[in-house]
Amino acid sequence: MAIICPKCGREFLGQRDICPVCGCATVDEGGIDNSEAARKQRLQQLQTPKKEQQNREQSQIRQQQSTQKSNASTSDSNPVQAKIIIKEDITVKIIGIILIVVGILGIFMGMMMFGDIGIACLVGAITALLSGIAFIQVSSAIKKIKKSVR
Repeated sequence: MAIICPKCGREFLGQRDICPVCGCATVDEGGIDNSEAARKQRLQQLQTPKKEQQNREQSQIRQQQSTQKSNASTSDSNPVQAKIIIKEDITVKIIGIILIVVGILGIFMGMMMFGDIGIACLVGAITALLSGIAFIQVSSAIKKIKKSVR
């Protein structure tokens, strides 16, 4: 009687409880069909729920987009979207300020350190400082765009 490994599909003669190749528990020949057609069928059965779930998610996304488009066409200014934009503007500005503060503190800390560590600290501090300046510039650009849209 042939013993089949359910993981690797190899057949063995005799009584084996564990596959010597992959270490998985083996099954009698009548237990699992490991032919290529049976493997493909099991794979399709495993993938079918995933495909159905993906189709449902895509249809929900399409429905949300269509409702957003219809809402946008009925009302030009949505207060929820305006609040989100305002929060994004404030968040960008706050991040910029925090980066500038970290950059300034890093410069002072880097001046107190010696050798390679001090240089690395200064490089990081200057990077944070420049990033903070860029964030504040982006924040002001967002304000200008908001004013031009209104």
